[in-house]
Amino acid sequence: MSNKQTFQDTLTRHYRELFATPAFAYAASKTTPEALAVKMTEGLADGTALHTGEGVWRTCKELGLRQSVKDISNFLAV
Repeated sequence: MSNKQTFQDTLTRHYRELFATPAFAYAASKTTPEALAVKMTEGLADGTALHTGEGVWRTCKELGLRQSVKDISNFLAV
């Protein structure tokens, strides 16, 4: 499995948890955790998405990455 797929799968799992909370009710009404994870992973890979959200933070923590553009980009490029 590629790092990109690992990141996306981990992010999807964290979005599922977050979408069940009231703070993410609006996002849950507009998209699915899977669709958002795909969009965010692609955006992080090409530098068009913010890296500061809760789901990305949790994913970086689980994967042992610093929550920085450089670390995320390097991880996704492998």
